Amino acid sequence: MKLFSRINWLVMKVFWCATIILFMAMCVILAGQVFGRMAGAGITWSEEFGRYGQVLIVNLGAAMVMYEGSHINMNVLEELLHGVPLKVLKLIQYLAMIAFGVILVYLSKSSLELAAKSVSPSMGIPMTWIYAVYPVTGAAIILHTVYLICTLFQREKEGQP
Repeated sequence: MKLFSRINWLVMKVFWCATIILFMAMCVILAGQVFGRMAGAGITWSEEFGRYGQVLIVNLGAAMVMYEGSHINMNVLEELLHGVPLKVLKLIQYLAMIAFGVILVYLSKSSLELAAKSVSPSMGIPMTWIYAVYPVTGAAIILHTVYLICTLFQREKEGQP
C-alpha cells in the first residue's frame, strides 16, 4: 500500500508541476501577445497556445481534485450516514468515478486516432499531443480512485471510522 501511495503522490506532483509551468508560460506568452499587438505585431500562435493550455490545465486539475478528494459529491447524504452505510455510499461514488475514468480513456482512443491525421494550424504540432491529455487524465482519475477505495477498506481493517 505504501508503494501505491507513493506512486499516486508522484503522479500528482508531476501534474502539479506541469500545471504550474504551463500556467506561467501562458501568462508570459499571452502578455507578450497583448504587448505585441499594441506594438503592431503579435505572436501568431499565442491564442492557440492559450486555448490548448487551458484544456490541459482543466484536465490536469480534474485529476488533482480526485487526489485531494475535493470532487463534487452529496454532502447531505454523507452527513446523515455513519458506519457501513457511509462506506457503501463512498464506494458507490468511487465506482462512478472509475466508470467516468474508463469512459474517458475508452472514448479518447478514437479522438487520438483522428488527431493523428492532423497538425495544429498555428503551432504546427501534432494534435495527438493535445488530445493525449484525455487518456492520461482518465488513467490518473482511475488510479486515484482505486487508491481511495483501498484506503476506505484499509481504515476499516485498522478500526478507524
